[in-house]
Amino acid sequence: MPMWKHRTLNLLRPLLYQRKLTQLNGPDTDLDALEVADSEDDQEKVETAAHELDDSFTSPWQSNSSSPVHRFIQELSTAVNMAKNLQLLDLSSNDFSRENAEVLHSSWSSSRVGSARRHIKDQTIHLFMKGIKCCVNPCCRKD
Repeated sequence: MPMWKHRTLNLLRPLLYQRKLTQLNGPDTDLDALEVADSEDDQEKVETAAHELDDSFTSPWQSNSSSPVHRFIQELSTAVNMAKNLQLLDLSSNDFSRENAEVLHSSWSSSRVGSARRHIKDQTIHLFMKGIKCCVNPCCRKD
């Protein structure tokens, strides 16, 4: 697995886990008393969410939906969509194509109606909420 995939998934995993626990058990659940779900159950949920996401927008790779890049971007898009409390996501310097960045932005903005923003240029990919500075670079300070 390329390093960018591993690093990105590891950054999102705790957010997704906490988000899913809150959805399943409610905000007042004692998280220390919960058992960890079987990884097969988690995979089924990710596949179901990815399928629902596939139905919600058209992907640039529909003709080659079995490619590893397509599958990874779909999984990452699903994770981004599920992490509703996430305020800023920096995916820069991961060699994502412009199309990859646009798919991720679609997923980001679909779950954050009206307040989702983006900064996509070359290898800079920042997804952020209105009112949040996406970075300290001169290109972002003007907002």
